[in-house]
Amino acid sequence: MTILESKPYTKVISSLDIGMTGATTYFDLKEEQGGTKVTWGVDFPKLSYPAERYAGLMMPRMMKPVFTKGLENLKKMTEEMPDPPKLQLTQIPEKAVLSVVDSCNWSDIEKKMGQTFGEIMDVQKKAKFQFTGAPFSRYLKWDEANKFTVFENCIPVNQEVAGKGRVQYKIIPGTRAVMGTHFGAYDKTMYLYTALDEYIKENNLVQKGGPIEEYVTDPMSQPDTSKWQTNVYFPIK
Repeated sequence: MTILESKPYTKVISSLDIGMTGATTYFDLKEEQGGTKVTWGVDFPKLSYPAERYAGLMMPRMMKPVFTKGLENLKKMTEEMPDPPKLQLTQIPEKAVLSVVDSCNWSDIEKKMGQTFGEIMDVQKKAKFQFTGAPFSRYLKWDEANKFTVFENCIPVNQEVAGKGRVQYKIIPGTRAVMGTHFGAYDKTMYLYTALDEYIKENNLVQKGGPIEEYVTDPMSQPDTSKWQTNVYFPIK
């Protein structure tokens, strides 16, 4: 099967090679009463005589159970999918933070995140200043080929603080961004990343720098991972 035409949310047309001449299959999608009506069909417009034409006469009876099962599976799968995330354009304000830059393989992200945020917390406990916002991570490099990342973990502060070791005080400039919110475990955000990427492409925006994850919920005080709120930002020009 080879896709010949694909119009998002409307139709998909494909050529179909099943040993019969010129077969095409199509899906038509139409919004209807708060849902989507899907029509699935196959056309055999140029059947040769006699074998293919006789096979064509049997095709409706043979294909009906296949179509019925396929559409039932499609309905079940789509209804079980989460609602599309709500995205918005926003302005991230300038922030004074304590930060740590680190790097690791993807498999070590959770361990490294805990370690670097722990270093910042240790400085806060000794200096007795106040944090003024949720912790967040800025991804400075994301290497798909080598499964490696460079990131900067930050916590906003209410005053200039002397750095210690890897923990440094700095000002993060403000920026425009596209934002979406995820509720759930930290490793289940891929759907949101995909949605943000598609939004930027569909609206002809230009991404500026790596993604930012803001961890609104303190996991130490909320054990239910389904209630963990993470805001994901894609900075744009």
